[in-house]
This record gives sequence, structure tokens and C-alpha cells, in this order.
Amino acid sequence: LDESRWGNLGLSGRWSRQWGARLTTDVLAAYSRYFSAGDVNVAAAQLAQGFHEDNDVKDVTFRLDNALKVRPGSSLGFGLQATRTEVQYVFQRIQGDSIRGALDLGSQGTVTSAYVQHRWNPSDRVDITVGFRGALYDQTDETYLEPRASAQLKVTDRIRVKGAWGLYNQFVKRVENEDVSEGSRDFWLMAGSNIPSSSAEHRIAGIAYETPAWLFDMEAYQKVLDGVSQFSTRSRRAPGQALEELFFTGTGDSRGIEFLAQRKQGRLTGWVAYTLAEVEYQLEGFNQGEPFPASQDQRHEVHVVASYQLGPWTLASTWVYGSGKAYTVPEAQYPITTLDGRTLNFIHVGGKNGDRLPAYHRLDVSATRRFETARLFYEVNASLFNAYGRNNVWYRKFDLSENPMLITDVTTLGFTPSIGVRVGLR
Repeated sequence: LDESRWGNLGLSGRWSRQWGARLTTDVLAAYSRYFSAGDVNVAAAQLAQGFHEDNDVKDVTFRLDNALKVRPGSSLGFGLQATRTEVQYVFQRIQGDSIRGALDLGSQGTVTSAYVQHRWNPSDRVDITVGFRGALYDQTDETYLEPRASAQLKVTDRIRVKGAWGLYNQFVKRVENEDVSEGSRDFWLMAGSNIPSSSAEHRIAGIAYETPAWLFDMEAYQKVLDGVSQFSTRSRRAPGQALEELFFTGTGDSRGIEFLAQRKQGRLTGWVAYTLAEVEYQLEGFNQGEPFPASQDQRHEVHVVASYQLGPWTLASTWVYGSGKAYTVPEAQYPITTLDGRTLNFIHVGGKNGDRLPAYHRLDVSATRRFETARLFYEVNASLFNAYGRNNVWYRKFDLSENPMLITDVTTLGFTPSIGVRVGLR
């Protein structure tokens, strides 16, 4: 049995006011909820095992933004934000008819922040923005300072160079639940005394060449990560060790180069993008302290998007390619009987994320017809997701009770047609 249920719900309202020629205010109130639940049960060599997982994230946000034109070429942005988040995470490891380990990590916290930023345009060739954000997180009673800056310089009428730098913090953090036999899954937790918040330093530099019809852009980036976390039961050192002790935290590094070619005019428009990237983690007390590729590490990624306007019809297609992501291969599984008579299952694995899944690629196509009346518009859309039915591997499952080991590929959504209607005011 392998069952997953997940979904999202969101609701927001916005109020905006122009107070005069120089000051504008926006107020946003929003609610969102994300939930994910899964059950996996496997019978292998008389050792029934599996897990139950339930994750629920609720978020309420109030945000106030102001924009003030100080003088020509100079504007000031400032505002406040308060976010209240409640996270519930339950994880149960099942062995036979008994629960052999459980996590119940429910928490809630509030982040209150304020920001100010100044945008300076001394000429049409220079655009500089400098900002500062301060956030107070009640679960740690700490203040987090986040300076940031960006700049663009128009070297010629068609060439511009750009750069950005900033510090960022995240208090609702994604944690990988490593399961080498059934496929790793991510879940969300609130940062607190046992789980540190995540932080990142962003460094970006690029150059662009633009004409009325075309845009060519190249951008290099690096993100220095701290507070990266992972949960792994295979790293249990003792039969009675609490699951709360199986969180591992460390640092990471994400870097890459992105290339974009875009056609902006004519009946046929679209773009081609290529990314060369690498994401690496190093966690204290895990993988002998050696760095390893992150599970989301994908060396090559390509997007090709095209849209053709044929009278009232819009014909579109998207092709996506991604080289294989990293995963860990289990090598052996064996039972151990403890002194109190319990039987525990242990898995011996190869190098952390030492292998790669097959490459991912798919083609999506669609046709959209627009109808208009004096007050309304209607759009009818027909689309084909994964038009050539590629069986892309999502993750791999391993049954080590068989000899040789039985490997099952769990695939993503295959060929899927759909029809939709959209109605709106003109």
C-alpha cells in the first residue's frame, strides 16, 4: 500500500489607495493552508513495515506596503508585515503490528517584520535599489537583519549589466525525510529551539542584450545556505534512540548559470532557457561529515516555450528537459533481534545520493479560443499534458527481501488531456 493525499487552499483580499501624486498604500490580508498525508505499508520476509505521515501548514498574513516618490529619480518603499503560522507534523514508523517510533511536532509562531528600501535612478542608464528588512521571530526571541541591494547599468542602448546581493531567512522550513527503500519525501516544520531557521546569502551577476524583438540574457548565481536540515531513520545508532535525535543540520551551496533567448514580437513568440546548476549539502554527523549532492540537485535543465497567434486562437507548446536527480541506493537489508526480543530492520546503503535517476522530459501542447462580449470575455482551452506519454521516474522503491533486489520505478503523471473554460470581465 502506498497512498498519498495533498492539497492547497488560499484566500486573499487587497485594498489600495492613491493618496496623491506621490504616495500609494496597499493593504493585503491572506490565508493559506497546505496539507499532505501518506501511508506506506510493505510486507517483506515476514517483517511487515511502513510508516504514516501527516503534515498540515496554516498561514495568516497581514501586509502593509507604501510607495513614496521623493523626487524625480528617487522613490522610497516602506512597510510592515505580520505572519502567524501553525504547523502540525506527525510521523509514525510501523514494525509489524506495533508503532516502533513516532514524532508529533506541532508548533506555531509569529514573524513580525518591517522594511524600507530606496530606489535611485539618477539617469535612464542607472537603476540602484538598496533596502533593509528586520524580522522578529517569537519562537527564538531573536531579531534577524536582512540587508539587500541590486543595481543595473545600461552600458549601451542594448546592453545592460546587473547584480544583486542579499541575506534572507526562512522560519517555516522544508526538511527532507530520507527513506532509501520507499523514496524520500519532504515535510514542513516551524523553526525553533531544536530545528534552526534556514538562512541564505544570495549573490547574482548578469548581462543582457535586448532589441525591440529579442532578449538575450545570461545570469550567474550562488546561494550560501545555513540551517539545512534532514531527518533520517537509517542513521539510528541504538534501538531505543528517540526519533527527535535523528535530525541533522548543516550548510549548503547552490550555484549555477542561466541562459535565456526570448522572441518578443510577431505572431510566433516564446523563449528558450538553459540552466547549469549544482546543489551540495554538508550535514554534521551525517555521511561521515562529507559533502554530497542534494536530492534536488539537477545538473542540466532546458525549457522551450512557443506561442503562435492564429486569429482568435492561441496555439502554445512547452518542452521541458531535466537531467537525472540524485538518489541513494540501498545495498542490503537484514533483521536484528534485540535483547528484549524485538526485531528491528536495518538497511545498509551506498554513498549518499551517489546515483542518478533517468532524465526527465515531456511535451505539453494547448489551443485556446477567446470570445468577447461588451462586458465579458470567455476562453475555451484544450490541452495535452505529457503529449507523447513519457514515463518519467519520480522515485525508486526497493524490495530487499528479494534476491536479487527488486526495483520499482514510481512515475509521474502520464498522457493527460483536459478541457477548461475561463470567464472574466473586460
